[in-house]
Amino acid sequence: MMTDKSDHDIKVRATVKLSDSDIIWGANTSPVWESLFNKPWEKTCGLLIKQAFRFNKGMLSFLHWSVFRGNPGEKTTGLMLILVSVCFLIGYNNANVPTLLKPVAGFAVPFWVYSKSWDGLYQLVVVDVESKFLLVYSGLFVLSALTHLVMIWIGRSNSSLTIRGEGWIGLGLSKLIPVNEFVSNLLDFAVAAGIGVAAWKFAGDVHFGVFMISTASAELAQTILDHSYRSHTRSILNA
Repeated sequence: MMTDKSDHDIKVRATVKLSDSDIIWGANTSPVWESLFNKPWEKTCGLLIKQAFRFNKGMLSFLHWSVFRGNPGEKTTGLMLILVSVCFLIGYNNANVPTLLKPVAGFAVPFWVYSKSWDGLYQLVVVDVESKFLLVYSGLFVLSALTHLVMIWIGRSNSSLTIRGEGWIGLGLSKLIPVNEFVSNLLDFAVAAGIGVAAWKFAGDVHFGVFMISTASAELAQTILDHSYRSHTRSILNA
């Protein structure tokens, strides 16, 4: 039980850990391996779908917060996550991919890259795109994600291992009024979703609009889950 002298600032989060070491550890200790030999195929498929859903939600969230925040914890970012995210962006934004296949087109990107010349790569990444707005956002994402990764590698990451960055908007407002992590994340969501709606309504860029709203919503879902988990933990400690 917490006392009056205890630290009441609960920092626990339900964040999916997506650093390189966590992905490797998770892949090696996944219950899927045991399920392949000891469980019906329906159980194995269910586990695969569940883990794929959690990873994709974490990736979509990463595509949002990496641009809107700085100084993340070392458990939230890794080179493998960045590469998978870039493949997703290239596949999703490619004009030659049918709409229904765009969510899974990222799996084919490594094969496309391997089979193309430098001119072909430029055509794939820069020319044959659905949205110029998303192309610019992709550039910002790569720069910010690599910056986060380098800061983690040189030991300059956040002291909180699982924090998904500190919002630039929240940091700016905190100079005027108190802004906690939950409120800062909600502000990030509102701005990103607003950009998506504006691109959709005023620029006619449905592709970029759907992307911004989807990634912001994935991070909003994770923020609400974190807040609920933190409240649950606080209720136990203060019982």
